[in-house]
Order: sequence, then C-alpha cells, then structure tokens
Amino acid sequence: MRTITEREAQDARTELSKVYREATVSVTIGRLRTFWTWAVNKGYAEKNVFLAVKKGSSVNRSKDYQIPREWTERILDACPTQNWRTLFALWRVGGLRQQEPLLITWDCVNWEKKRLLVPSPKTARYEGRENRIIPLFPILERELSASFEIAPEGEPYVVYENRRKNFDSAFKRILFWAGLTPWAKLFQNMRSSCENDLIEDGYPAHVVGAWIGHTSKVQERHYLRVLDSFFDKAVGKEIDETSENVERNRGNEIFCRGNEIVSRGNEIGKEIPLNAVNLR
Repeated sequence: MRTITEREAQDARTELSKVYREATVSVTIGRLRTFWTWAVNKGYAEKNVFLAVKKGSSVNRSKDYQIPREWTERILDACPTQNWRTLFALWRVGGLRQQEPLLITWDCVNWEKKRLLVPSPKTARYEGRENRIIPLFPILERELSASFEIAPEGEPYVVYENRRKNFDSAFKRILFWAGLTPWAKLFQNMRSSCENDLIEDGYPAHVVGAWIGHTSKVQERHYLRVLDSFFDKAVGKEIDETSENVERNRGNEIFCRGNEIVSRGNEIGKEIPLNAVNLR
C-alpha cells in the first residue's frame, strides 16, 4: 500500500468509470477512502491517496418510476390474500420500507385517532427516530380493518403470513396477475411514488418527510421528482396519469403477446394476457 501513488489511484477511478455507472464508482471511491484512512491510522500506508480522487455523485435517478395511483386498486384486486393486500397498501399507500410492515403489531394501530405507529430500524440509531407516526389513509385503514377482522385470535402481528425476507418474486407475480410489467426498484419506487403523491396533494415537505421517515436532504436527493402533472396543473390541463406514465417509461422490458414472452420498448404497464405466463 505504501507504493501506491495518487496518480495510480486516479487511474483506478478512470478504469472503474469504463465499466460501472457513476453512482457505483462514487460508492467504491468512498469505501476506498475509508479503507485507506484506516490503513494510515494503523501505519500500513503513509497517506490516503484516494482523498485527491474525485468521488462524484452516488445518486442514480435513471431507474426512478412514478407508479400511477390508478393502479392501486388494480394491484389490490390481484393480491391472492388479505395479508398481501395489507402489505401492498402499507408499501404504496403508507410509504413503508420493504421490511417495515413485518414489525407492525396491532397495538401500533390507533383506530380512534386514525394513526399508525411504524417502527423504523433503519433510523433507530438517531435519537428520537426509532419510530414514526403516519395517518391511516382511507385505503390503508380499509385494508388494515379487513385484516383485523380475519386475524387469528391472539395474533400480535398485522402481517402474520408471508413473513419472508425477499418479497420480489412473489410481488412480481402479483403484478403479472394485475396485467402489469414490474418496474425497476420495486419497493423504493412505491415508497417514492407515495411521497410524490403527498407532495402533489399539497402537504408540506417537512410533514411528508416525517411521515415517510427521512430528512429533507434525503428527500430531495433520492425521492422528489418534478412530475409532468405539476406542469399540467400549472396550465390548467387535466391528463390521464396512467397513459402518461406508460409513455414516459418506455425502454427495454419483457412483456407478453399471446403465449409468447417478447421483448420490445419497455412498455411498463402494458396489459399482459394471464394465459401467457407460467406464474408458479
């Protein structure tokens, strides 16, 4: 490590940039800086050669996707069980992180005040951010009430089925049943879509940040978007949000035609014949 120069560190960044996206390169350089700092402190290196290397931006917004509100009931109808309906409502309507619904118990639900206490392990290391309180939005209250009615006696958890670590595959099957193509960053985009909906509805940014569970800095860097609907609202134009999102998010995705799975132009949201895919 003592023989590595700043020029070689810069060359390493150049080579990384040929292979990886800017966000990945930025994270890698950050980790190398941390590692070299440790090496200097331990006496394995004389200086941190990566401090002079440009880190770049670690934010990648290329896979952002605004999920239309109109799809909410459609996806709920495709859910095979009430537990799945509640899970999806917590993700898309409540803006919860992927694993947060598994921590919610029935005593977290305040039916009288229409509020929900959400344990937040990701932010628990910060004082006063061990949990957050969100409103029981109408759809969320409806699905939670339905789950409560059929919950086994003595069951403490709101989500008592499908308590798995990885929901990706199962949720993608639900999207196929709904006739939709899975979008990138399945769970983060549901969460960011919820946040953008709340901002569009006129709630103050600091209130939305408190409900979603992050700071205004994180909100601006990773979640908030300038939606076409803001422009349309400004000029008094009403639009079909579903068709707008489908058109805006064309790329290279797989969809189905007849009994074939074919690839063309990333028609996210395109209806898929249910007999075209083996969903087992």
